[in-house]
Amino acid sequence: MALLLRVLCLVPAVRAYLPVFMMHGIGSGSGEMDTIRELAEAAHPGTVLTSFKLYEDLPDGLTNLNDQAAAVAGAVRAAVAANATLYAEGYHVVCKSQGGLICRAALMLMDDHAARTFVSLAGPQAGVFGPDFFKDVVHDVPLLENVTAQEAYHVAYTWAGQKLSVANMWRDPNHLDDCGLFDHCFDEGNVFLPNFLDKATAAMKANFLRLEKVVLCVGSGPAYDGGIEPWQSAVFGAADASGAIAPMEDQDFYATDAFGLRTLAESGRLNVTVVPNASHGSWTGDRATIAAYVLPHLT
Repeated sequence: MALLLRVLCLVPAVRAYLPVFMMHGIGSGSGEMDTIRELAEAAHPGTVLTSFKLYEDLPDGLTNLNDQAAAVAGAVRAAVAANATLYAEGYHVVCKSQGGLICRAALMLMDDHAARTFVSLAGPQAGVFGPDFFKDVVHDVPLLENVTAQEAYHVAYTWAGQKLSVANMWRDPNHLDDCGLFDHCFDEGNVFLPNFLDKATAAMKANFLRLEKVVLCVGSGPAYDGGIEPWQSAVFGAADASGAIAPMEDQDFYATDAFGLRTLAESGRLNVTVVPNASHGSWTGDRATIAAYVLPHLT
């Protein structure tokens, strides 16, 4: 017995890595996360990664974000219920682009989540607004194909417009709260994004603060990174009426700690990673970018 114990002590312990849930961006599918899966499995043997097959491609990716967030929360719960042992110690959540915003909303809605780390890859956390995003992503969307970026709020902030994910993300800095009798504005007309920023409930804040770490990744450079505009939205920056980008620290939702972002920052649990010239696609397609900035958070 003594000899057996000595032999066992010489055998290196196998480290168990936490499982990972992943969600793709708009117009894409679960396969978008395949490179992250491949690299994580190689670097962290035994890691179980699940990329949700939800709202893949178009038009499904345009489904309103309240429904998509609820579906992601349901998928997490179903996976955990099906294999309680695997997820007993918690899990990480890695989500790209629109998926990054969806996953944050899902976690804020879940009082039963066991997520340790949330990694948002170029996710428009403070919304989208700009001519290049509009031209590239919104231009051909039903209801919005015949308006300009400056006119989009007339449609985006209506009951019909809010059935679309891109309208849920649309944050027009020229029409935030100046709601007239016959006009529309972000604060009253957007039924999704304000509820996960300034209007978050105490329960949503508590759920978000259960995370051990939040990682916000994005590339700097042109306002439109190839997927979101402005790129600063991924780190909770947003444009004001003059077009200037106000950083996260100058946002009202940060000052009031509406959903716990300031608490995370002040407690050292918020990691902001801005990589010069990294494109939108780099976060799921460039192996060096993933290895350097994503994999270290999945231990």
